[in-house]
Amino acid sequence: MTEKQEGEALQHAPVRSLAPLLKRRNLKIAPLGLDVGAEIRKKQEKLANVRAVSEESDYFHGSRSGSLVSFHRSTEEAIRGCLLPMGVLLEHNAAVFTGERGNSLEDKAFNKKYLSVVAELNIDGAVDYATNTALASNDIIKPPDLRTFGSFVDKSTRLRKTAECKLDELGQADQEATRLITSNFPVVYGLKPKSGKNIEGVSLSIGDEVGIEGGCTSDEIKIIFVPDEEVPSVKKYLEQCGFWLPVKALSALPK
Repeated sequence: MTEKQEGEALQHAPVRSLAPLLKRRNLKIAPLGLDVGAEIRKKQEKLANVRAVSEESDYFHGSRSGSLVSFHRSTEEAIRGCLLPMGVLLEHNAAVFTGERGNSLEDKAFNKKYLSVVAELNIDGAVDYATNTALASNDIIKPPDLRTFGSFVDKSTRLRKTAECKLDELGQADQEATRLITSNFPVVYGLKPKSGKNIEGVSLSIGDEVGIEGGCTSDEIKIIFVPDEEVPSVKKYLEQCGFWLPVKALSALPK
């Protein structure tokens, strides 16, 4: 059963039928004293609250505002408005200002082919990643990596130079785009991949995170969440770039 299917089961199934699901989700169930029904209802309520604001998104991706460069008119048409795994970004020599840009450059890295996401029940993971600079990176220009071997250094150097060139290119020509990139504020994308897309688990040890093979195109992005004060500016920026996507405040997401 996928995480999406588990969410559907949690939303619609009667309380008494959900004990196996709770065990798979690693919820602690004490033999006595714990109101399992209350725990299930709490999760049902959270799921309903997520769906009320997420424009039918099935998955969520946490990032930083540098990812908004994807929508800019200067971005290559073939990948404009897309959220892509690192391998595809490298193939297109795209400017990358967000993400780990470390382990994802390894030849066998999961993020070479897959965009990391979480399902509705684990939306907290996307929010945590977006808001925690220790995870999402506090550097819009990735500093030189200490690793010194072959292709890794080549990729890291290319990413850094491409990002620097993009900032120079935007410069005074588009001050708002430059501000959005350099402000480095949290962004969470709500996604609804097309039917038939391959979605894989990262590993048995990371149960909540999955990957969308090849990433998502702009029509698979259903909503973007940003800090409250940035909602008007991000909405305006997207419209100027030719994208009319819903933009809501991060505070609208259930805790």
